[in-house]
Order: sequence, then C-alpha cells, then structure tokens
Amino acid sequence: MLRRVLTTIFELLTELLKLTVFILTVLLAGYFIIVNIVNSLFPEITSKNLIITTVNSDLNRILIGLMGILGAMIVISLKRKELKFISPFSLTKEETIILGLSSYFLAYFIKENLIALIFIKKIFLVILTLIFFVFLPQILNYYLQFNLNFLNKLLKNIKNELITIKAKPFNWRVIYKIFPYMLVLTILLTVILFVVAVVSWQINKYLAYQSDLRRRLVITKIKPKVTTIGEKVTLEGYNFGFKENEFFQVQTNFGQATDIKDWNNNKVEFIIPLSFKEGQIKLWLERTKEASTKSALLKSNQVDFEILSRWYFYPQAEEFSYPPSFFTWVKTLKKRIRRIILLKYNWTNFIE
Repeated sequence: MLRRVLTTIFELLTELLKLTVFILTVLLAGYFIIVNIVNSLFPEITSKNLIITTVNSDLNRILIGLMGILGAMIVISLKRKELKFISPFSLTKEETIILGLSSYFLAYFIKENLIALIFIKKIFLVILTLIFFVFLPQILNYYLQFNLNFLNKLLKNIKNELITIKAKPFNWRVIYKIFPYMLVLTILLTVILFVVAVVSWQINKYLAYQSDLRRRLVITKIKPKVTTIGEKVTLEGYNFGFKENEFFQVQTNFGQATDIKDWNNNKVEFIIPLSFKEGQIKLWLERTKEASTKSALLKSNQVDFEILSRWYFYPQAEEFSYPPSFFTWVKTLKKRIRRIILLKYNWTNFIE
C-alpha cells in the first residue's frame, strides 16, 4: 500500500509541475507582450511606474529557468513516447521561415540580457538560435497535446469508488481501497493552499517594499561599481527630482562631485573628479524637498563603489613604444578588456 501511495504521489507531483510550468510560462509570455506594447505606446509611464521591466535580469533568469524545466519535461515526454518528435525540416517553407525568425528573436532577447562580452554574444546568438530552431516545434507540440491524464484518472477512480460505496452496504474494505486516493488529494490540497499563501505573502511583501521605495529618495543601483577618475558614473533610483538649485548635490566621503552631466527623477550621471583618491567610496544624494532653497534638505541612502588607479585601465607612456613588444601588446590588450568588462559592462567579478 505504501508503495502504491508513493507512486501515486510521484505521478501527481509530476502532473502538478507540468501544470505549474504551463501556467507560469503563459503568464510570463503574456506579461512580456503587455510590457512591450506599453513600452511602445507609453514609454514615459513604463519607465516610472512598472515594478518589473523586460530588462530586469532576475525576471529573465526566472523565464530561462522555466524554459529549462519545460525542456526537461519535453525530453521526458519524448522518452516516454507521450510526444512525437517534430523535425523542423518537416515543416512547410512558410512555417520554417516563421520558426527561424522566432528562434532568432528569442535568442537575441536572451543574449542581450544575459551576456555582456561582444564576441561571446555573437557565438551565443548562433548557438541559441539553432537550439530554439529545434526546440520550438517541440514546445508547440507539447502545449497542443497538454493534458493531465493522471489527475483525471485519479479523480475518475475516486468517483467510481464513491459510486460503489453508495451502491453497496458500508464496508471497511472499500474505505481501505479509496484511502490512498483521498490521502493524495489531501496532500495535494494542502500543498496548493500552502504555495498560494506563501506566494501571496511574498508578492504583498514585495509590493509594499516597492511602494515604500518609491516614496523615498533612494539609490537602487550604481554603475559601474568599479571605476577610475575622469569616468562617468550613473545612479538609478527614485525621487531624485529635477535639479532646480545648487543644493541638488552628489556627495561622497571625499567631497562633492560637481561635474553633473544629467539629473532627472530616476537617474543622475556625473564624472569622477580628479581630486578623488583611490579606494572605497561612500556616495549619497542630497536635495531640497521643494524648489525653494529654504525648504528641508533630503538625504538618500549610501551606496559604495571603488576607484582604482587610472593605469589599471589605460596604458602608460612607456607602453606606447613602436613597434610594441609581445608583452607590451598583451598588457595593453589586458587593460582594454578591463575597460570593457568593468567600465562598460560592470562585471566586477573580474578584478584580480
């Protein structure tokens, strides 16, 4: 009996995973479609009011994780012969063209959000396009043939057993017979209620956090986190205001950064002053609450970034010798890669 219950639970969990992935992928796909439509029609609303946008790396990773789970489930279905493999080359000419274009755009979206280095992007785009070219017909077939056979069978068995109980006098053997089904259904309902409660709690907590952030002067992102003097730094966040007087300032523990290139409600861009020293820097924004210089002074949260030597990124005078030696060429190339990785793409894990 225990083996029977465990087998039933395993099959039921597999079906629930299928259902969960199905619902989440449909919801995420719908979300991306709606966000892109809103981006096209109302760009000024999207940038300020959407909690999650299509460039959010966490959301992209969730989507890719779901696609990975979906791919695993399709492979399992193919091995069980529940699905028939569809060759992309068995499609009509028009279907093949649509498939190729869809594969390219999906691959382009993913590589733009996850890959920073240009030469890796090109290789990754080709590989990912080929994967989608083979994978998309299987996804379409999976969704067209989507069903919950085991769950339907389970409910049908319970229904038949209940009919049997009504038709016959009370018998403990009948109760024993339907007990595994009832146990599985009880576990199923408990799991569903628990998941719904946890997800609802987390969503409400996240929305409350976002709402609180948007009411305060807060810096949510600084890029790059590793830089050098003379380079541009971008701050992103909420309620920066629009620079109206001299009290809208970028402050650090080394003093004020005065060369501000742009200041709007969600973004500030400035140049690192030559007077700043190398090391860890603490930075915050200050501004008046109102346009008047006599109004209360607001101060944002502090964020950290690091200033390294300029020669860590740029060649020194002796490295401009001609013709350059092999070691000089390697050293110059290394610094160029650092500029791309750290200054342009903010990949701080590459610091030696």
